[in-house]
Amino acid sequence: MSLVAVSGWEPSCRALVLISENALLMIGLLLFAIVLLALLVLVYTAYPGRGQQVPKAAWIGAAMVQVRDRLPTLDRTTERSHHTQE
Repeated sequence: MSLVAVSGWEPSCRALVLISENALLMIGLLLFAIVLLALLVLVYTAYPGRGQQVPKAAWIGAAMVQVRDRLPTLDRTTERSHHTQE
């Protein structure tokens, strides 16, 4: 366990908070996972989402396309036909 000083409005109002090292590790791993997911979404929308290859990493684009093909999606023609019937 490590001590972290949390400053308040006045120097006399400092509170010492105990934070376990496991909690800090979990927060760090979660932040890393969030940034990694955001990077993957950014790369997908920039390249494979528009039908282009990812430069210098074509395997990433191929993997993203395989995942996209496995996910359930709405068919655009079915979606348009529902709107035109109304």
